[in-house]
Amino acid sequence: MLEAWACQHARELGAPVPRVFAVDLARETYPRDFILLEDVTGDPLPHAGLSAASRERLGREAGQALRRVHEIGVPGFGLLDESTYLRTAHVQGRYDTWDARLREALDSVLPALVTAGLLSGAGAERAETVAAAHVDLFDIGPVGHLLHGSFEPSRVLVRDGELAALVDFGDRQSGDPAWDLGSFLVRDAAGMAPLLAGYEPGRDRAALMETTVPLYGAFRALEWAHRAFLDEDRDDCDVLLETADAAFRALGHP
Repeated sequence: MLEAWACQHARELGAPVPRVFAVDLARETYPRDFILLEDVTGDPLPHAGLSAASRERLGREAGQALRRVHEIGVPGFGLLDESTYLRTAHVQGRYDTWDARLREALDSVLPALVTAGLLSGAGAERAETVAAAHVDLFDIGPVGHLLHGSFEPSRVLVRDGELAALVDFGDRQSGDPAWDLGSFLVRDAAGMAPLLAGYEPGRDRAALMETTVPLYGAFRALEWAHRAFLDEDRDDCDVLLETADAAFRALGHP
């Protein structure tokens, strides 16, 4: 249901996301809660067969669209709590602080990667050291921004050479906008320049994002690496671990 909420509010601010046709909590027509979303046709950005110029233009447009999504404030942080919403109609993240959301992710992912033999103890310690070195950046106040939650190039659909929609808000969250940008960075470092050009962060935020985007990209890569391992996709897991390593090194932590 919160996927529908996210789409509805993002559309109100002009973001190209699927329309919500129906939301049913009464279970009168079907024995489960359901939402009916627009089926947007198009090709994922990486597979749309675009020229370099078109790819750059659409990257900027995707950045503009993502900025509109992030204009929506949400109290709390992390994954939006579906049970609370269904019980009270109140939208909020599961954690009181953004730092707590990041801490939970590291506390669950790092030991699992070490136990699986995918990350050394020293590698896990480096991730902890990097997080501790930048903990002041995790204090973003009491209200987060609506996040796509799993933003990557494949979530950007293109139809007839034009931006069709940002899709799949199933992982909608509240937090720092740089989290979505870091997620995109993991999958398409070359596409970050046009995305950020379209996003147009203010000068202060742009300076901050020089650190937070690669930092969150590293954290996101570790999360996705663990998921890839569980899905038995070792090739993707290895690529993601290499991506996290490169990000940490770029932040000055070899």
